[in-house]
Formats: sequence, C-alpha cells, structure tokens
Amino acid sequence: MLRLTDERMKRGWSKAEVARRARLDQALISKFEARRATPYERELRRLAQALGFSADQANSLLDEVPTP
Repeated sequence: MLRLTDERMKRGWSKAEVARRARLDQALISKFEARRATPYERELRRLAQALGFSADQANSLLDEVPTP
C-alpha cells in the first residue's frame, strides 16, 4: 500500500475528500493509489500539503508501507 493511501485512510478521508483538499480530480487520486499514474511534482506537493506533510516529505507519499 502506498503511504498516500495509508495516510488518507488513517484520517478517515475518502478519495473525494483528498482530491478536494488537494485541489485535484478524484480520478487522479484513484490512479495514483492504484499506481496507474505517477503524480507530477506540483500534484505531489498539493497532496503533501493536504495531508499535512512538508514539501520535503512529499516524495514519501509514494513509498510502500506494510499493510496491517
């Protein structure tokens, strides 16, 4: 599971909520989480900000995390 998905789920947010907060399309969030698309740097920064991560931590949202 991507850290992006893990962090979204920890907050109890839907993909639509992340998309709204990051000012991105919900379909993009689905593609990112399914690894069918890779976010551009600008999109990654928006996701990081929406999830409370710093710009320096943005790339960590694409890291694999263990599934429970």
